[in-house]
Amino acid sequence: MKALVVFTLALTAAPALAQQPTVLDLTSFQTSDPAAWERLRRTSDSRPLTMEELEKLAAAGVGDSTLREMMRTRRVLALADADALLKMKKAGASDDALAAFSAYAYPPNDAFHLRVDLDVTSPAGVRQAPFLYIEVWHTERKRQEAFLHADLRGLLRRGARVEVSRDRHDPLLPETIRSVHIDGEVPTRTAGRIELRVLVSKRAGLRDLQSLPPDEAKRVRTFAFDYPAVSLDDRCQLQLELQRDRVLRDTYTLGDGRLQCWWD
Repeated sequence: MKALVVFTLALTAAPALAQQPTVLDLTSFQTSDPAAWERLRRTSDSRPLTMEELEKLAAAGVGDSTLREMMRTRRVLALADADALLKMKKAGASDDALAAFSAYAYPPNDAFHLRVDLDVTSPAGVRQAPFLYIEVWHTERKRQEAFLHADLRGLLRRGARVEVSRDRHDPLLPETIRSVHIDGEVPTRTAGRIELRVLVSKRAGLRDLQSLPPDEAKRVRTFAFDYPAVSLDDRCQLQLELQRDRVLRDTYTLGDGRLQCWWD
């Protein structure tokens, strides 16, 4: 059985702005029109409208009230920025429809949830485990979005009393596997190509992976994904394997890895 350790990555990034909830007092809505009450209570189980669908509907001449009602009941999975509003206007949408688009569009992504599953395989103890660094890099803006780090040495030492799995094929060098699970929100406001640059190092206190010496730079592993401006989901899972050398006890090698993201 694998040992299970759960902790949160330390995160170096600007804090996200808090969003205040919108409160609607339904008791203040009064009408003698049954149709108005029906429209207020109307909902839809359909998926949100996309920008492409709205452009098609507006260009086809769908009535203004119908278009606004569809946006209200289904919402809009698109970024309501100036470019999107101009596209809608060119497609024939009215000013009221543009206002509804702005009101019912999903908010832009300002963070994604990252889970890191790390299997640490060692033929002996883990007293010399390295530090784990993950740099979140925006390739188009050429800037660091966030920098995450974890002290695996201290973490695995604290979990030393937990049961671990052992490979009994070699009784002289039994392999011990500890599974570490990391969860956290990563602030990232700009859509585009994002890279997760991963390094394990014996050096503490790194703040970026851009100015590494050549021997460390070649050991950086990169996992890329396209970060959407708006999405229904915002989860990514990074699976990593860390192997300790059988002879050089203070040497760990980052092995295979896999990144999956869910946005819909």
